[in-house]
Amino acid sequence: MAIICKFFPAKYKGVKNFSVIQAVYQVEHEIVISMEYQADVEPFFTATYGEKVVTVEIDGGDAEGRFPVELLQEVLGWRDVHVGELMDNWGLLRDGREPKGISGLCQ
Repeated sequence: MAIICKFFPAKYKGVKNFSVIQAVYQVEHEIVISMEYQADVEPFFTATYGEKVVTVEIDGGDAEGRFPVELLQEVLGWRDVHVGELMDNWGLLRDGREPKGISGLCQ
């Protein structure tokens, strides 16, 4: 399976402190990983696949939402590999700074 990964560090659709990491599976399958800092909540990111959305805690790994099981396993594995980078980006977003690039779901 060919996987193409892209990172969009700039502001997305005019929303401040929003970064998107995108992996495209065989062109027709697309998972979008997004992170938006919110005060007083545990650090998290959101994975979107079509109409399916899941919110994943960065540190604890709890996931809420609806997502295809095999793709959720990919997302959670990616989170496990990049948890340090995700936490660093959460801090950057908290401070109003641009997040750094993170490699996509290319394993």
